[in-house]
Amino acid sequence: RLVGSEMCIRDSRTIRSERADSSIVSLRIVDRASLGTTSTLKISGSTFNSQTGEEIKLADLGDSSEKIVNAVSEKILVSFNEDAKYQGVFFNEGYSETIKSLISDGHWYLSSEGIVIIANPGEIADSSAGFYEFTVSYDDLKDVINADFIPDSDRDGSEGDIDVVFAADSKASNLT
Repeated sequence: RLVGSEMCIRDSRTIRSERADSSIVSLRIVDRASLGTTSTLKISGSTFNSQTGEEIKLADLGDSSEKIVNAVSEKILVSFNEDAKYQGVFFNEGYSETIKSLISDGHWYLSSEGIVIIANPGEIADSSAGFYEFTVSYDDLKDVINADFIPDSDRDGSEGDIDVVFAADSKASNLT
């Protein structure tokens, strides 16, 4: 119970299309919430079959989820040593195993460049470092991801021309 003060709770959600073509619609979702002086940020991803509307899970991307996890985590961990932007970053103890656990549903989406893995504040480094998004190129994953999920070369860099409408925001007659 609060006496003599008001509590202010705010939340917002931003959804952006990261890839939209004849095979895939991928969304990057940013949720922000604040309760008084405390704020949180969480980024997630969802990928859908643009023909059926069914959500695509990590296990759907190839024959072996384990091979996908290993290939993606290896590329991310190598980037920590090779990419100058990670020099001087202190990662949490056990970060290499945490990276592997982040390659899971809700923590990824497909972009026009590759699979993007999301690490939210505090998951691999101090919360003050913010979030990280790692892109592993389709070229690096062509042996573990089904070719149906890799954009055709003539579509590279194109976001397509697809509108995303949420059912709650539309009249029922417009959804058929």
